[in-house]
Amino acid sequence: MFTPTDNLKVVMRPVISKEEALTLVDSINEIEMIMEQDDRLQEVKYKEALKKCDCKECIRIIKTLYQKRQTRVAEGNKITSGDERYLHLAQEYLYGELAIPLEMEKNEVEAFISARVEILELA
Repeated sequence: MFTPTDNLKVVMRPVISKEEALTLVDSINEIEMIMEQDDRLQEVKYKEALKKCDCKECIRIIKTLYQKRQTRVAEGNKITSGDERYLHLAQEYLYGELAIPLEMEKNEVEAFISARVEILELA
């Protein structure tokens, strides 16, 4: 697919560097979750975060929804289909964005992040 460079509907910016990608991954524990109790307002915040096309915002969504999933599973419930959709969108964007500077396939990024965060937590 091609997008004209003067298209105002599509955000175009340079890919982040490998150093920026590693710094971002290393700072995941410091990135705050989206703290909104009302599900409708939380969905609005997810939409706003995704529109920013910012890796940190995607991490905020992912962290929030991972935590929400763990809480719901502990209560014997599943994550909602809407939350599952936003989690998938945020993961697709983040992993696609990081795959390029980290020189790996998109499907390898999640494991890389998990391993690197775990190593940092143990240090």
